[in-house]
Amino acid sequence: MKIRLATNEDLNGILEIVQDAINLLKQNNVNQWQNGYPNRDVFIKDIENQTLYVLCDNSIIVGFCNISPLPDPSYKVIYEGSWLTDVEEYVVIHRLAVRKENYHCNCARTLIEFAYKIAKENHKISIRVDTHHDNIPMNRLLQKMGFIKCGIIHLIGYSDAEKARVAYEKII
Repeated sequence: MKIRLATNEDLNGILEIVQDAINLLKQNNVNQWQNGYPNRDVFIKDIENQTLYVLCDNSIIVGFCNISPLPDPSYKVIYEGSWLTDVEEYVVIHRLAVRKENYHCNCARTLIEFAYKIAKENHKISIRVDTHHDNIPMNRLLQKMGFIKCGIIHLIGYSDAEKARVAYEKII
């Protein structure tokens, strides 16, 4: 498998995976990605910013995630805890999803490990990520990969009524 920057030609494959994720989250009663987010416009912006990566198995996109070296405004304030680091020298992982045929194939783990590489290349000291408290598979994966639950953040500019997310950080 290979990871590369996403292009506009990847959008249909990415949106297929988004639909897989929406269906899985709904099936598991997780109120995340249920109100039109993320959408094509979000991914076009990610592609323009060169922060969207796809994991490919030959020519098939099996997963994607946004890995940004820029601080996230939603992470400025954290409730019920604190970040492991107090500087804005982190990489953020957002919008990570895997094609349903590739669940349980370590694709999400591979993408998160790739974020370590991006963090090191950008001279960052940690990786931050957030997820819905009911997204048990993602919470478990992050904990298995050594991420520490730091508290709760509230998403800024997010379409869902429920904006609280569990915030994690891992020092690299």
